[in-house]
Amino acid sequence: AIGGVIGPIIGGNLAMFSWQYPFLFYGVSILLALAVYFWLPSTGGNSDVSLLAFAANYKAIIKKGSFLVVAGYNFIMAFLMISLVTYVPLYFSAAMGITEGMAGNVLALQGLTGIVVAAKIKDIALRFNTTRLVAGGLLLTVLALLSFPLHTTLIGVAFSVLVFGFGLGIVLSLINTMITDAVRPEFLGAAVSLFNMMNFAGQAASPVVLGAITARLGLSTAFIAAAAVALVAVTATFIWGKLLPVTFK
Repeated sequence: AIGGVIGPIIGGNLAMFSWQYPFLFYGVSILLALAVYFWLPSTGGNSDVSLLAFAANYKAIIKKGSFLVVAGYNFIMAFLMISLVTYVPLYFSAAMGITEGMAGNVLALQGLTGIVVAAKIKDIALRFNTTRLVAGGLLLTVLALLSFPLHTTLIGVAFSVLVFGFGLGIVLSLINTMITDAVRPEFLGAAVSLFNMMNFAGQAASPVVLGAITARLGLSTAFIAAAAVALVAVTATFIWGKLLPVTFK
């Protein structure tokens, strides 16, 4: 969530000088990768485990309904997140003439909201039913996405970004905790691996699907399509929500 605040601010403001500068900044991740390689201690896992034995863990995991539901939400939330960070700046530029720096500052609001929600998620989860919380968080993203094309002022868009961040923060905070309870401890490493794969799959699918829709039907339709994906997830929550692990007790 902190990265969701800092990244858009720095990237957006650097883009005001040149579109190349944000990519140079993101190159800092190379230094982080080197630091992890040289200084992060080994997990001390069993290196003698065969590839077939490790693959058998995946087979056991995907038979767990609770894991499939949680991983599915991770795919959806990544899809929606990319729709926000890609198409809101485009809308700023095409419809409102707002600079890249200001767009980055506004996008940072969703990360700020995520920090607040993550800090309070246990208290929130203890007060409300998990299924309704997930559905409510998704519904907030639906409302935010549908409202973006309707705004004509910066304040209106900023408010929708806050609403989106609140919904995103609720769902992500919950599923990132649920994944540890969705499978048995001995399968946790493989489960987290698959969980992250679903996140990257959602990030990959979003620009492909929404890009094609934008090219054919326009920018406003892309927001509607993203909202439709979230709405399908809301409906699915009331069908398969009972499979969600209860993490906070």
